[in-house]
Order: sequence, then C-alpha cells, then structure tokens
Amino acid sequence: EGGREMIAKARAVSHGNAYTTYSTMKKDAEYVGSLNMDCDTVLSLDPAEDVWEEFKNQDQVHHNRIWNERENDPTFSIPKREVKNTMFAMEVSPSIEESKGWTLQDWQDFGMDFIRHLDDIELTDKDGKVSSKKTNLQNSKVLMMLHHDSKSGIPHLHIMASRFDNDGFVNCANLIGMKATIAANQMNQERGWKQSRYISEEHKAELKDACYKILREMPYWNLHEYFDRLKKAGVKFEMGAGNKSYKLFWGNS
Repeated sequence: EGGREMIAKARAVSHGNAYTTYSTMKKDAEYVGSLNMDCDTVLSLDPAEDVWEEFKNQDQVHHNRIWNERENDPTFSIPKREVKNTMFAMEVSPSIEESKGWTLQDWQDFGMDFIRHLDDIELTDKDGKVSSKKTNLQNSKVLMMLHHDSKSGIPHLHIMASRFDNDGFVNCANLIGMKATIAANQMNQERGWKQSRYISEEHKAELKDACYKILREMPYWNLHEYFDRLKKAGVKFEMGAGNKSYKLFWGNS
C-alpha cells in the first residue's frame, strides 16, 4: 500500500443504528472526538446505543422546527417526504506514510479539518444553479472513531454525522460522495500530499447513481423528460459523434 493517496468516502444511510454499533464497538476502535454530542462515548456503559439515541433524537428537533414554522406562518410548506437516510456515514483514510506516528489529537485535528472542508463545498450546474447546498456539520452531531484495518494495517477514520443540524435544518445529501472526494483532494493539496487518482471514478459512480435514480422515479419512459430531469439534477450532456450518442458529465467535474 506504499504511496497510496488519502481517500474519503461519504454516503447518507438509513441504517444508522447498525453503523454506530459497528463504528463504536468494533475491536480496537478508538474514540477520536465529537461535536455537539451529549453522551460521554468513552465512559458510557453502552456507547453504541447511547450514540444512536442522540442521532435519532435529532429527527425530533427537525420536526419541532417545521411545526414551529407552521404555527408562525400558515402558508409554510411542510415537506412532502420524510428524511429516510438520517445519518452520514463517512470513512477518511490518509496514506500510512502520512499518518505515521499520529496521536489521537492529530487524528482529531485531521477529522475536524475534513468536516470544515466538506461544509465549505457547494456544487452548481452549468447554469450556476445550486445542485448541492453546503452542509452545516459543524453545527450538527458528529462522532469520530479510529479503526485499524486488520489486513493492511492502515488506520482510517469513521465519521458519523446527523442529517439534521442543531437548528433542525436538513444537511443536504445530494452528491455527498463527490464532495468528500473534493474535500480530500483539497486537503491533499494543502498538505502537499499526493492527489487522489480516484476522483474521476467517484464522479462516474455518482453520475451513474443519479441516472438510475431518475429512471426509477419516472412513471414511464420518455427521452425528452429523461434529459429534462437530468438537467434539473445538475447533469450536463452533449451530443456525441454522428448524433447517435450522448456524453454526460457533472458541471463541477
């Protein structure tokens, strides 16, 4: 694994309970740091359950904000859909050379730096329309645990973050995987580390997921509507050679 670049992955998950259990209870897992958490993860008798209860309760903060808005403004539009994927599950791993000799404080500083970079990223399409709003993870519940991969020996940071910030607003999950990759590359550049080779693969995976999601949501097939939905999702496209194919790509890729 020598020379491997720092990589970062992020996704919104519905199985937050399973993820917190795995992240906190895995053998050799070490507590690194947290933001806005009430429970003491280190001293708790059942850290996995206590952590999940805190994340789960943020859903109520979100609902309280909505109904308070409704009381103050009868025209306030209540969201039509519940937020199903209520947690961000993120894994961040610098190369073993770069993290050699790091203390838990070094890992905490590294994790907080990643969170700050992630919060600063906003993605737009070719027309300047925002396709992925900035997150507010620094004002959300966040927990960081360090794992040591048993096969490669490479340590990596598991970061759990609530989809709801402390004011009850929803952290945008759109293109969160791409944002994680961009944040990793920004940190690589700032620290003089090697740039990730995987950003194009991440973009392709995100694009593929977006296309399939649109197809699943369409009640029937219509090419014009399909491309219209792609455009609204922030996907750009252009006609290929001979007008027989299309090239799809993200506005920020």
